[in-house]
Amino acid sequence: MRKQALNDKDISESIEDMLDDYIDDELSRMEEMDPQHWDWDNIKQNFSSHLLVDISLESVQGANKNKDVTTEDIRNFALTKAKEVYNARKALLPDDVMLGLKNLYLLEQLMKNGKIIFMQWIN
Repeated sequence: MRKQALNDKDISESIEDMLDDYIDDELSRMEEMDPQHWDWDNIKQNFSSHLLVDISLESVQGANKNKDVTTEDIRNFALTKAKEVYNARKALLPDDVMLGLKNLYLLEQLMKNGKIIFMQWIN
């Protein structure tokens, strides 16, 4: 993935995969409970600070027009909103600047996860 971040012209798919993985990781911690009982303040804080997505039980219920929402409903809502934010940001910048920022972000995330150290070790 490090080589991809440094060499690829378009890593949008990788960014979307990372968004998907982040959302799955956050929601998997609470999967066993009914969404009505989740720590929505914590979810809202995490999604707002990492994805710039404002999420609440009420917003998901409103989007689904249903009070009974599933983890999958919440996941789809968060992923749709995260992609909207990403695409809106992407549209504000020229392609070459956006490419540099995406590469920088991807490398930063890889470093945080310790994958670069492992990849350097195996190369």
